Amino acid sequence: MSACGQGVLAKRLNRIGYERYVGFDISQTAIDQAKRALPDPRNTYLVGDATRFETADRFDLIVFNECLYYMDDPAAVVRHYLKLLEPGGHISISMYDTLRSHTVWPLLDMLTMVEAAQIRSGEKATWTVKLMRPRVI
Repeated sequence: MSACGQGVLAKRLNRIGYERYVGFDISQTAIDQAKRALPDPRNTYLVGDATRFETADRFDLIVFNECLYYMDDPAAVVRHYLKLLEPGGHISISMYDTLRSHTVWPLLDMLTMVEAAQIRSGEKATWTVKLMRPRVI
């Protein structure tokens, strides 16, 4: 499951094997673009507010790609999605390094980091990508 925009992640998933992908975005236009670009029967694209998304499905991986810093309460959003993880599942978070993203990372104390990477494009643009799992208390 992923905040999908126009389907960039789904396109990259075609390089590896996967059983099912659910892309979710608030923009109908973005979802329409993803459906046209990647009409794969394994892919499902949904439109809606990420803060209210509910499903009985469970996922091995939930991806927040360039979206958490737009949420009013990013920690509450992540906590909301933890209940959608399969046991042993992970959350992947990518954020462009800004003042806002630097305030979001410390709020995610319900997660523990598995692996992290920084990606640089040019001299100024930097993204942080973290693979995380729910913190065991």
